Order: sequence, then structure tokens, then C-alpha cells
Amino acid sequence: MPHDCTVQTGAATLSGKAVPATRPVKYLSIDTELGAIDDSIRGLDILKRDLPIVANNPQILQVRNLVLLDPQKYMPGFTDENANEINKNLAGIEVRANYGAPLA
Repeated sequence: MPHDCTVQTGAATLSGKAVPATRPVKYLSIDTELGAIDDSIRGLDILKRDLPIVANNPQILQVRNLVLLDPQKYMPGFTDENANEINKNLAGIEVRANYGAPLA
């Protein structure tokens, strides 16, 4: 016998018991904060390969809240074509589940 699953204000019920709502999955892109990309091993590997001027710069820790395109105008050779290629390479990589959560 299949179970009923209904959505009510962001929470689901299954056989009369509350099931916690799952977080929406977010994926890395050029519109993701640099901190989230830096925290992802796969994302950082892509930056190291495709944009080493950013990935290998120790100042990345100071601009973790910027998205990749924010400093683009200050990086010679970082073209829109480069950005589109990086965006394709980042697609499908999930943002770390607790990225941006306050530290306990």
C-alpha cells in the first residue's frame, strides 16, 4: 500500500508523521560566492585549472562574499568566453550543505 505524501507550508507528512523539509539543492556557477567555490574541492580544482589567477591568490579569503564576475574587470584575460566555460564546468557541483550557516 503506497503512503500518502502531502506538502503543507514547506513540510511534508508521511502516514501522519511529519517529515522535515529538505533544503533546496544549490549548484555552483559563476554567480555563486567565491567562498562556496573555494570550499568545494571540485569547484576549486576547476578554478585552479581555468582561472589560476583567482584560485592561487591568497587574497581569495578576503573576497569570499563576491561572485566570480565581480572582480572580472580587474583581471586581464578573463573574458566572457572564459566565464562561460567555467560556468559549464561548475554546473552540477552542489554547494556544500552548510555553506553560509553561522558558526556555532
